[in-house]
Amino acid sequence: MRRLNVRVCALGAGVVVAVAVALLVRTRVAVNLPAPIAVNLPAPIAVNLPEPIAANLPAPLATLDPFAACRHDPANLAPLPEGTTFHTCGARILGVDAQPVQITGVSWFGMETGTYAPHGLWTRNWRAMLDQIATLGFNTVRLPFSNDALVAGQMPQGINYDINPDLAGKSGLQVMDMLIQGAGDRGLKVILDRHRPKADAQSELWYTDAVPEDRWIADWVMLALRYKGQPALMGMDLHNEPRGPATWDSGDQATDWRLAAQRAGNAILAVNPYVLIFVQGVERSGDDWYWWGGNFPHTESAPLQLDVPGRVVYSPHDYGPGVYAQPWFSAADFPNNLPAIWDSHWGYLAKQNLGPVVLGEFGGRSVGDDADGVWQRTLMDYVQQNGFGWLSWAFNPDSGDTGGLLSDDWLNVVQAKADLYQGHLAAPLDVGSSGVFGLAQGRLGVRGRSTSPGAQTNNLGFVLQIVNDGPSPIDLHDVELRYWYKPGAPGAGTKNTQQVDIDYAAVVQAFRASGRPALMTVLRNQGRWDTSNVIFREGKLLRYDKKNPVPEMDFIDYGLAALRREVVEELPAEHSIDLADLYSRLVGENRMAGFEVSHRFYEIGTPQGLAETERYLSARP
Repeated sequence: MRRLNVRVCALGAGVVVAVAVALLVRTRVAVNLPAPIAVNLPAPIAVNLPEPIAANLPAPLATLDPFAACRHDPANLAPLPEGTTFHTCGARILGVDAQPVQITGVSWFGMETGTYAPHGLWTRNWRAMLDQIATLGFNTVRLPFSNDALVAGQMPQGINYDINPDLAGKSGLQVMDMLIQGAGDRGLKVILDRHRPKADAQSELWYTDAVPEDRWIADWVMLALRYKGQPALMGMDLHNEPRGPATWDSGDQATDWRLAAQRAGNAILAVNPYVLIFVQGVERSGDDWYWWGGNFPHTESAPLQLDVPGRVVYSPHDYGPGVYAQPWFSAADFPNNLPAIWDSHWGYLAKQNLGPVVLGEFGGRSVGDDADGVWQRTLMDYVQQNGFGWLSWAFNPDSGDTGGLLSDDWLNVVQAKADLYQGHLAAPLDVGSSGVFGLAQGRLGVRGRSTSPGAQTNNLGFVLQIVNDGPSPIDLHDVELRYWYKPGAPGAGTKNTQQVDIDYAAVVQAFRASGRPALMTVLRNQGRWDTSNVIFREGKLLRYDKKNPVPEMDFIDYGLAALRREVVEELPAEHSIDLADLYSRLVGENRMAGFEVSHRFYEIGTPQGLAETERYLSARP
């Protein structure tokens, strides 16, 4: 059992502003004015004015509410107990009180690869990376994954567990759980992106031989159920970059991506009607070849229609010449030709009120004056002018053709990119656990590890580490850490070397009543079970020497002691201390109280001791 007593102090400042009001009074001055002069004015002239003309004017028109038709969620769902839910209305996504919101975020990839975890966790803590995303002002994280990552027992690779100890032993799916919860704690929203069926490659269509359509839909339904009621989950991006044979409204069940998206979207909403369904386009329509997932042909006549209204978000992908030299990048009117190209392929969806547009991927290494930089800056202006949402690819620096927002050190940002995005960020979509966006409610934890050289030893060594997973520092002078051994049967995998049976509450009470900064528990063993090392008479410790015992010693230290912080603060920093030496000094200075226990201890560091312990435990009721 462990207990942490933490004192949290909030500092505040009060400002009193005194406002003085001056009243100025002018002294009257007597002035001698001449007597009034009589003036004979002519009689007033009568003027015949025409009768007023009655005008039949129309009544004033009421200001139209552009969201009146869907101010309330058209699905008529009750709000979730926590967080904000969203629905669509024409070209907008609406949040609380039917106010329009805008997604401005980043993709943090890696779970779709063979690491089954977001990249960068080999060098950074996952919570710190979410903190950085929120600090930079993004309100959403797009999290790519593969169906492989969802397999039960699929363990992630490439995680430094010294930096991320709370991910140790977690499967890929359990890591996803923690990432979504951690994002929500900071007020960030999450969009899950099925990026690959298998970890080794993307696919043109939503299904493959290894991952057929029924598994694709079943995995989505599993996630929808798993995160039902999780306020951080905003949407599900059904399949990344349909291309090649993928069509839109061809009617061919094997290639019609629109129909497949409807099947998957309806299955998801049947179990979790709160999530938004993000749908990408295709690559080709006739002779019109465009970016993978970026082409929405004649969607005005063939929109995506789901059983739950107000849930469809169109999410095209668009890239610049740094990814591929499309012909429009070398046109004479570049970059002025770009808005018309974007309008014709995906911008028209919002402009014709067919649905909201969130640019699901875009990115490039440059934001300067070269073609790639001009394209990216023009695109950012275009989406802002039209109120579109966007998700940059990527937060990671290890995207080969686009680079990322982070530098290659995985710590610092590429400042030119950060500056560009900063000017186009929207407001947060939620606040999170602390009530302040970007600030997770900090939680203190304790980690421990054994430093004993092996199982066959009479010494128990361990290291305790206090972990603060919140963004605000905590003064260690305000932290009190208490620990003790809990009795229990040794079993497979246990680290115990000694079995004790003791009334811990009585020990704590005696420690407080002693008035001394330290207390040692002792047992009168008279040399049995281990060598006696304490002289204890009439409730007082007279001598303790574990290294040089003498015949007068008939007590032994029981293995449980209590120390006040002042004792620990006296110790030299960055040096190992043998507790036997410390206890001997404290006893010699009469600063250590003694507490006698009556139950013997059981050493399990030897076969004989283990056998005795087993007999003792077996006899206990």
